[in-house]
Amino acid sequence: MSITLSQQPDSQNLYVYPDSSIVTALTNYGVAWNHNCVDEIWYSSNEDTDYVYTTNISSVSDWYGCTDHTVETGAINYVRVVAQAKSAVYAQSNNGFFKLLFGDGTSEASSSNQVPLTTSYSKYYYTWLSRPSTGVLTWSDIDNLQIGVLCSSPSVTDNNATAVFYPNANGDEDEMTPVGDTPEYKCIDEVVADDDTTCVYHNNMTAGTYYAGLYQIPDHTTETGTINSITVCYRWKWYPNGMSGRGQIFPYLKLGSAAIFSTATYASTVQEGVWKNYSYTYTSVPSTGAAWTWNDIDNLQIGFKLKSPDTDVGANAGVFVTQTYLVVNYNNSNINPEIRTTQCYAIVNYTPNPSIVTLTIPQTYEVSHSRNIERYIFNDGDYRVFDYGRSNKTFTINGTEDTNAFTKMDTLKTMTHYGSKVSVTGLNDNNINTEYMIKDFRYDMDEGTPSVYRWSLTLEEI
Repeated sequence: MSITLSQQPDSQNLYVYPDSSIVTALTNYGVAWNHNCVDEIWYSSNEDTDYVYTTNISSVSDWYGCTDHTVETGAINYVRVVAQAKSAVYAQSNNGFFKLLFGDGTSEASSSNQVPLTTSYSKYYYTWLSRPSTGVLTWSDIDNLQIGVLCSSPSVTDNNATAVFYPNANGDEDEMTPVGDTPEYKCIDEVVADDDTTCVYHNNMTAGTYYAGLYQIPDHTTETGTINSITVCYRWKWYPNGMSGRGQIFPYLKLGSAAIFSTATYASTVQEGVWKNYSYTYTSVPSTGAAWTWNDIDNLQIGFKLKSPDTDVGANAGVFVTQTYLVVNYNNSNINPEIRTTQCYAIVNYTPNPSIVTLTIPQTYEVSHSRNIERYIFNDGDYRVFDYGRSNKTFTINGTEDTNAFTKMDTLKTMTHYGSKVSVTGLNDNNINTEYMIKDFRYDMDEGTPSVYRWSLTLEEI
């Protein structure tokens, strides 16, 4: 006599990853070979550590070969290609492309367009229910699987782009004393201000007199587009060495041979020895009202005038400047952001073949019924008992197999792995010939007889 356990497993997912580079039109970053840049496991991408990218206006593609399947069997329901991607710094143009690619070794297909990619990594996917050339998907198709991405990066516009220019030489006027470095411009050219370490100053100031410093800046390079404004920035302090009065800094520029200066534009302080930031913005050329041009930037000197309006100061006092630079705000219409892909893989969803195993009638079995019973005691000493229904119904069977025992144990292991319900038939009590979930499966081989296995199966009725 025997019993039979049968199971139709729920659908399963097989993840396949790139293991070779077939077509590499994208640029790799971080590691060698494009497929190595996108092969991270599905739940753990490394984002900007390594990736492939393009800035091409026209569409380009990467194709990758993938790992084969191993022991999986059954009907394939679909293949889903997944890519984690973003557009770096700027969102992708609506006119661009980002498509997922799927091939079976003989034919190819692409997804719908996923644009525009945003500046944060997101997962994009597309699902194919059949081969690209039509027809049912087979495991041979999976072993020939090729996946990839197609993308492009048409130009986008940044209406608030900035370019920053720092002094690179002394200019036409030099009434400052350097501290910490020479020549003078090196004391104020830091990207990050170093305050007292390097700076310039003017001492022995006569009250009401202006003292100037002008500095060359580099020409622009690749920047294009309409300039919205320029802003000259300073970090400065007033150090009267215990004397009363104010210190002042005035923006001072020179465009070609024309000075740009106003006595009405300045910052002032009475606070002694504290570094302060000050900036002033010009939306047009003050002398003409015309918009700034890149030629103007190339012919511009930046600087300042310093003043002590109230007090003569001596050799150990004055106005100090530690940083000066120019920020140009402009419309940049020539940006092709990097379209980055950091992860690409495929999900093969399939329904495994049914599993059936016939076992010798169990030597023992035990049924355990548990109910959820609660007793409530009231204030007057009375009580009531409530039955909330069955909490579990566990069925444990034990047996021995001596025919094809290893194959049967392996089938039971597979059933346990899938975790789907099993149907039990063949027992002499129809009340327990029903559907269960496998809670526990154990077996061991008889030391004296290797072909004999003892097993124990614990089931929970559904």
